[in-house]
Amino acid sequence: MSEMKHAPTDYIDIVFDGPPSHESGRFVEVENSRGRSINFGEWVERSDGFWALRIVSIESLKAERDELKQEIERLKAENIHERATRLKADAWLAWIMSTRSGPSPSMFDEFWETEARRQLTE
Repeated sequence: MSEMKHAPTDYIDIVFDGPPSHESGRFVEVENSRGRSINFGEWVERSDGFWALRIVSIESLKAERDELKQEIERLKAENIHERATRLKADAWLAWIMSTRSGPSPSMFDEFWETEARRQLTE
């Protein structure tokens, strides 16, 4: 089989030592578009006695990617919440230490809004 005229620049080749026929070529390796051998898929022995190079479907990979993205976003949000909680406690302590008579909650809220915005954007 001849090479395509406009071959894609990123592809996977499953390499055999001969063409398909009644005495097909044997598997050699899996290579990337630069000709480097790569691990791609997993060899599994099937119940029918055959062996298969099992390659995960693109849909499964996309679903796994989307789950990982959601987990990353959840962890980012959790980290921001934890940072904000620590910053608020630190700000409250700084506020108390900076006022002799003790702050009113409304004065602290105003201070906190300013301080939180500043520190969370650093």
